[in-house]
Amino acid sequence: MTTLTFRRVESATLDEMAFLSLPHAIYPPEYWTEDASEIQTLIAGTHPISSRHEFEAWVAYKGDEIVLRAALTWPHADDTCVYLGYFESLYNDFELFQAFMNHLDQVAKSRGAQRMIGPVQASFWVSYRMLLSGYEDTPFTGEPYNPPYYPVLWEAVGFELTERYLSNFFKRIEAVGPHQRLSKRYQQFLDKGLTFKDAKAKEWEAILPQVYQLLSELYKGFPLFEAITYVEFKQIFKDYQQILDFTMVKLAYDQARLVGFVITVPDYGNLVYGSLNPLTLLRILRIRHKAERYTVMYLGVDEDYLGLGSALTHLIYQAIEKRSAYAVAGMIHHTKVTKNYLPDMQTKQHHYGIFERTLQ
Repeated sequence: MTTLTFRRVESATLDEMAFLSLPHAIYPPEYWTEDASEIQTLIAGTHPISSRHEFEAWVAYKGDEIVLRAALTWPHADDTCVYLGYFESLYNDFELFQAFMNHLDQVAKSRGAQRMIGPVQASFWVSYRMLLSGYEDTPFTGEPYNPPYYPVLWEAVGFELTERYLSNFFKRIEAVGPHQRLSKRYQQFLDKGLTFKDAKAKEWEAILPQVYQLLSELYKGFPLFEAITYVEFKQIFKDYQQILDFTMVKLAYDQARLVGFVITVPDYGNLVYGSLNPLTLLRILRIRHKAERYTVMYLGVDEDYLGLGSALTHLIYQAIEKRSAYAVAGMIHHTKVTKNYLPDMQTKQHHYGIFERTLQ
């Protein structure tokens, strides 16, 4: 049996460097989908939500070679579970993986965890889900990526798929006129007195608290959701303003109250992860001006305004049509009606999952 050495990762150490570098040994550069600086704040305990959990990063060495890594997160909101995230395995090797999991199980149970859920990178508000299909495509902005053998390894040690998500990819939206069903829904809400407008950069500071309130209310029933304060929310999303094309952020108001929004982001691929050097920033600015593809990241509607999501989608449809671009509706829970929007224009789907296992 192969002997592995397990080490807990401490901040600003060679183990931390090994933890951060392992994806570079597994994926080509266009598939790197994590922000190393964010991971460093989690390891150091300085992330905006570090006070809400206990976080431990672990690495496994085979001789001098790092072959596996993962992070365990014990959320204070649920002391019966532990999250498994930031998992990477250099090899499709069940023996190595099982040895690593045996070690992580013991660590998890030492803090009282009874079940393990993942992939969850520390929190609902950071990143979660495992890719289950679409491995041939480079990831769009915000999409997780992993080799196809990861879900196989996880299920082999007893993980069961408990939550499913999907992304819908749409064909290029060109100047073919309004989508009748969406435009009809939009007109219905205009007739009810609702107003719609684009967000503006100079107003974003005033809009963000309203988005936070509505998002928190709408997402509280989602798997893994954890309530956070507005201060924490603002810190987590502080860099979003740099990548938003505000003409692609649509807001719906009933009088002065925000009752719906859709946030659509140009697809930057993985340019937005990590430090922004001048060349990368220039590429981001060019894509923000006119992207080849847009990703619907967040769609939120007050539950008293049934159908408003379609009205907001009408506005996004029009905006993308003007740009003659492609679109992706990203990572929708399989129970949500938004997965059925524009079925006649869908070209393919990617699927994702959350897994869970009982700790024996």
